[in-house]
Amino acid sequence: MSKLKEKIGYIFDYYKMFKAYIKSISLKRFFLKIKYGSKLKVKHSTKLYKNSEIQIGYKGKIELGKSVRIQKNTLLASVDLGKLKVDDFTFINRNCTIISRKEVLIGKNVMIGPSVNIFDHNHKFNSEKIFQNEYNSESIVIEDNCWICAGVTILKGTKIGEGSIIGAGVVVKGLIPPHTIVKNKAGFELTPID
Repeated sequence: MSKLKEKIGYIFDYYKMFKAYIKSISLKRFFLKIKYGSKLKVKHSTKLYKNSEIQIGYKGKIELGKSVRIQKNTLLASVDLGKLKVDDFTFINRNCTIISRKEVLIGKNVMIGPSVNIFDHNHKFNSEKIFQNEYNSESIVIEDNCWICAGVTILKGTKIGEGSIIGAGVVVKGLIPPHTIVKNKAGFELTPID
């Protein structure tokens, strides 16, 4: 009988830890909403996991659809006049960085792998210098049902068509037609050790 009580005690302890974890996710959303007010729209069932971060500056806006999942150590930022919209049921894996100075639109049911970088801007430069606080910006659109694999970088002016797959480690700029697989062409070479 004492072993049964012990097992019930363990189950109850795990239940309390799980409940506290879920509550902490909801509290994070609540405090972000207080901090950013109308600049941040978050629909129900969206989860921001541990150490995920949202930054909204000046007149930026971020909108997260329902049941969006943002894993740990991910940064979503909207600076200057930037708009960042992540639509329903999209999953963003850990260690991603998405920064908008103009517009980043991510559709429904998009899967974004770990360590993906999405930037709708770059620094202005000429032959003499790189300007630290001046940027060129163009919108980025990722349509519904896309899979962005690990380590991808998406640059300004990119539109990824519906149902496309961007393979691991690819740097993308420009128009990707719907239902297309993009992968690195470069292979690798095996060299025996002497």
